[in-house]
Parts: sequence; structure tokens; C-alpha cells
Amino acid sequence: MVDMSSSLQAIAEKGRVSAEDVLHLRRHVFADGVVSETEANALFDLANKAPEGDKEWPEFFIEAQSLYLVKHRKPAGYIDDDQAGDLIGKISHDGRIETRLELDLLIKTLEIATSVPEKLITFALDAVKQMVVAGQGPTRHGNAKPGVITASDVTYLRRILYAGAGAGQIGITRGEAELLFDLNDATVEAENDPGWSDLFVKAIANFLMANLGYKPPTRNEALRRSEWLEDHSTDVGGFMKRMVSGGFSGILEAYRQTDPHQDYLDRQEAAIQSAQQVTEQEANWLADRIGRDGQLHENEKALIAYMETLGAELPTPLAALICPNAKAS
Repeated sequence: MVDMSSSLQAIAEKGRVSAEDVLHLRRHVFADGVVSETEANALFDLANKAPEGDKEWPEFFIEAQSLYLVKHRKPAGYIDDDQAGDLIGKISHDGRIETRLELDLLIKTLEIATSVPEKLITFALDAVKQMVVAGQGPTRHGNAKPGVITASDVTYLRRILYAGAGAGQIGITRGEAELLFDLNDATVEAENDPGWSDLFVKAIANFLMANLGYKPPTRNEALRRSEWLEDHSTDVGGFMKRMVSGGFSGILEAYRQTDPHQDYLDRQEAAIQSAQQVTEQEANWLADRIGRDGQLHENEKALIAYMETLGAELPTPLAALICPNAKAS
């Protein structure tokens, strides 16, 4: 680590990380195939002192940090509250993310992790929302104005919402839907990127119509399962063969045949196979959000139209928004 420390100090003094520097760091950091806590912290310190560099620098930094966050503890892929708080503390400056390096690290972590605390998802979405409202931050390009959603904003929002470790996994949560509506209300008259309307409509419809479906096991369950897989008395080869042979149903069947915790699996399967319906409670929530300012905006009209194309049978509160005189007929 002596050589590593001197190298980091020399690079920091230059204030910029070159491709050659990255090659040198990569040889040291990945020499043993593991990113240690000491190495991860040292690289963060370097990023604070020398955030700029050749394109190899952000690629290496994000790869090293995300691997450390996601894989250095068992079970791999599960980030706990303490880890999430530590990451937020490192990349937050008075509650804001200031560099592209920090934002990309956060989102990459969400994408490769299996499960993260909801506060990490909320922090990521709030960070993009702040950039949109203020017109400043890593997502801003050229003459981007405050209160306007750019193509870059849409890309980041989509990556966060559909990241593998997202709070709702394959489904949008109520908190995420609320934030999207807040963002839509704040930019309703702005010249937003066309991709925003598509993202807003489909994400809200996802929340309303889709059961959240498959969720990863809890941290404790995953740790138990990880230990089970490492038990050489278990037929791991046969398990993996069954798991990959039939898509998601194959995964369920593989666990069913080998895992004694049947209750958990039954709940998972029931969630996957449950019907996709808009409940009365969800309908009331949507009616309140859409009607909050007394008028239907374009994205809200598009949302209702899109739900109709999906075959959604709209409950009374939503139907009344579209056809207010329907009851009289």
C-alpha cells in the first residue's frame, strides 16, 4: 500500500488523472481481484482532489467503487442502511450531487446491486429533480434552463427507476410515482424533451397496473440462501441447470425442488401470477393527483389514453375525469 499511497499523492498533485495513471492504479487495485475498503476510500479521496481526467478515469473509478459497494460483503449484491448512508455522505454536498462522476457512481450501484434501501433510490431521484428545478448540476448541458427536463435528465431518471435494485424492482413504487408527478407539475409548461412524456406516462401506468411481482429475498434470506449454495452437499449443478432451463418459472421450480422454505416461494409465485388491476385506492390517488390544479395537462391526458390502450377497466374516479357526464347517460 506504500507504493499505492505515493502514486495517489503524485496523481493528486497533478490535479488530473491520465489514462496511464489509470492503468497503474488498475494493476494495484485489482491485483488480488478484490477492492478493499482502504483502496475504495483512497480512490474517493483522489476523486475529490482530481475529479477530471481522461475517459478511462471515470470508467475505472465507477467500476472499482461499485464493485466494492456491491460485492465486498455477504450476501453479495445487498447494500444495507449503513452502506447507503456512507455513500450518500461521500457524494452529497449540502444535499446535492455536484459531479457527473458521483451521479454515475450512484446510478451504476443501483443498476448492479440486487437490493438497496429505499432512501438511496429517493436520494438519486431527488438529486435529478433538484438539477431540473435549479437548472444546474451534472445533467445540465449547454443552455439548459431551470425548470426544463432535458434528454439527459430523462436518461438518468429512466436508469434510476428501472435499475435492478430499485425500490419496487420491476414495479414503480408510490413514492417514485409521487416524485414523477411533482416533477411533471413543476415543468408542465416547459419545453421538455419529448422523452419525458413517454417516461412519465409509462412509469405511472406501471405503478397503477402492475403488481410489483418478483422481489428479491430479504437480506437475511439471501444470506441463508448464499450459505446453502456454498454447502458442497447440495446439488448446486443440478439446481443451476433447472434454474436456467425455463426462464423465471424455471427459477421458481429450481428453488421449489431444493429449498425447504416453501412458504416464501409460494408468496413469490402468488405475487407474480396475481392479476394486474387498478385498485380503487390507486384510482383515488391518481384522480387526486391529476385533478389537483383543476385541469388535465397533456401528459396526464396521455396517461389516461395509454391506460385505455392497455385495456385497463377504469374505476369511477378515473372515468369521471375523462367523461364527467358519463353518469348522466
